[in-house]
Amino acid sequence: MTSLSVLGIPVTGQQVERWLGYYCPGPQPFRTADLTQDQTQRVPTVDAVEVTDELRDTFFMYGGGPWTWLSENQHADLQPGLRTLLGAERRRRMHPKPAPAWPSDPMISAKLVRWMEAGARPSLHALARSELRRASAGPLPRAAELAGTFPARSGPNCFGAVMAAAGQSVEDDWIQLDQFQTWLDAATTPDRTRAGDEGGQVLVWRQDGDLAHAAVTLPGGWSLHKQSQSWSNPIGVWTTDEIISSWRLLGVRLSRYQLL
Repeated sequence: MTSLSVLGIPVTGQQVERWLGYYCPGPQPFRTADLTQDQTQRVPTVDAVEVTDELRDTFFMYGGGPWTWLSENQHADLQPGLRTLLGAERRRRMHPKPAPAWPSDPMISAKLVRWMEAGARPSLHALARSELRRASAGPLPRAAELAGTFPARSGPNCFGAVMAAAGQSVEDDWIQLDQFQTWLDAATTPDRTRAGDEGGQVLVWRQDGDLAHAAVTLPGGWSLHKQSQSWSNPIGVWTTDEIISSWRLLGVRLSRYQLL
């Protein structure tokens, strides 16, 4: 495979092959809640499929079902009206990402890349090399190592990315809220000022009082964070202002903490 970049990050053929397994499995899930009982009875099914974290994040299987799994041939053989209804529900649920393709699609790799990049900002770590080196020599010893890396699977999240940049070996873990709060209490002190140029300020967002997201500042107005727990989201670098702006939401409050 020729050189390929996804979200501003060079990737390997091995990564793409692994992602294709997450992105375009054989049987695919369709939500049938909008169908009438008669329509539901006309939808064939395959044997139950284990819903992995990767499938859940690819197909946005959050919240309630019911779900049915269809092979590519079964989907093609549906009555046009049923296929339209199932496709419309999937598009609404997955917006702004397009619906995943089927494995037989000759443009499957290109569609995978477009899917991963839809609704996501490319990482700008290539523009912050010197700031990453400065941070790694100071409060964030692993920042340069981790910036611009994809996880091997779903699970690793924003809280683990911040802790890992600060030196913990948790970049592959799904860090729970209580774990992050314990680390935050032990490793930081509250800071009411805007981030200084040295970096190392942990930005924490709470929604209705509950932990919702975290990032950590680098020198020069940059910050490092992971957008979500999905396999398709890297640990990346963006401007601090754009990250803060993206979390200006009703009921969400930003707090700042300085690493000790």
